[in-house]
Amino acid sequence: EVVGNQRRKLEVAGSLSLPDGTLVADGKAVQIIPGGDQLKAVIWDMDGVIADTAPFHFQAWQEVFRKRKIPYSREVFQRNFGKRNDVIVRSIVGEGYPESEIEAILVAKEGLFREKAAGNLRSFPGALELIDELKEYKVRVALATSSPIENGQFVLRQLGIEDGFDITVWGREVTEGKPSPQIFLLAAERLNINPKNCVVIEDAVAGVTAAKRAGMRCLAVTNSHPGEKLGGADLVADSLEDVNVADIAGIFNSPKKE
Repeated sequence: EVVGNQRRKLEVAGSLSLPDGTLVADGKAVQIIPGGDQLKAVIWDMDGVIADTAPFHFQAWQEVFRKRKIPYSREVFQRNFGKRNDVIVRSIVGEGYPESEIEAILVAKEGLFREKAAGNLRSFPGALELIDELKEYKVRVALATSSPIENGQFVLRQLGIEDGFDITVWGREVTEGKPSPQIFLLAAERLNINPKNCVVIEDAVAGVTAAKRAGMRCLAVTNSHPGEKLGGADLVADSLEDVNVADIAGIFNSPKKE
């Protein structure tokens, strides 16, 4: 029996099943999710979406390049945020730089990042709560990050969500970094879900582009870039505190941005 009906919520007495049979409530408020039958999975980026890692990445890059007398600025950092580390280094040092030295830079940088971030990492407001809410609605959750596995697992442990995702994809598991769609397509493959039923949550321009190239919908959050730079996303939010499952599912009710 429906005893109350507010925006996006029903107060029920007894049990209630939605028409597709996927959601049952028992004497509590449940959200009505328009487009919920199309939403099967949400694929999360990590840096800049779940975890506020940017200050520690910048400090680590700055230190490792300063020791080698290579110019490095915040503008360069901002432009490359979200890309794979090996791609970032090669774009800065140029062609002909010894591969052994590139590898040394990568190892040194990641060690510095973990050293600086240990005990200091925080999640962005609303991120962990949204992950939990998605699980409540039986939406699969995946992590697809450009970070190497050592960093990714470190960040998840720091935030206490090392077992928080159905599957994970790390940066070195694909041959092309964002804006290539490879990482998101691999996530969908591991989930065994059609890309058209996936929503990616991103904060970077390269990530938004990768999501769209994968044939997925995209929610962008303005943690790292202003909204006008993320216009390719289907939905842009200033904070994940302002987003719930109904908002994400509702993306499918709007014309898809290519």
